[in-house]
Amino acid sequence: MTADVLSVVSDAIKILGPAMITALLAYLIAKAQMSHKLKELDNTHDFSARKYLFNHYKERGQQLHKKYKELNNSLSNLMGFTIGYTLTDKENEKEFMRRMAEVIRSYSTLTPMDLRITKKEMKKNECAEQSVSVLAGESPAWAKVNHQPNT
Repeated sequence: MTADVLSVVSDAIKILGPAMITALLAYLIAKAQMSHKLKELDNTHDFSARKYLFNHYKERGQQLHKKYKELNNSLSNLMGFTIGYTLTDKENEKEFMRRMAEVIRSYSTLTPMDLRITKKEMKKNECAEQSVSVLAGESPAWAKVNHQPNT
């Protein structure tokens, strides 16, 4: 009976041993493939997020540029009106000019403040190196690369 038990155990080891080794290797390979795929997806999402942020800041820069252009036109019109008014009203000329200068000064401080806020947000979102180029309407180097994720 001992020989029969040894024969059965020997046959079981011959059959189950390679199967267990194959199962272990299949598990390790699947785990490595899954880890690689997760890293690839993470890189793809990171690129998409950077692209989204770049487009957001590019649009914001264009809006700021348009807003500042309108502000400059309005301030120019206001200065023209101020000069014309002071030529006609000599009594209140100094007071009116002082008040208009305060209004113009307060509006002109909005421009740098908006730019500082935008640059601060870009630094917070790790886009600091692109801040100047985005506000100038240029594309950063990473956006010019043809990114095609591996499948």
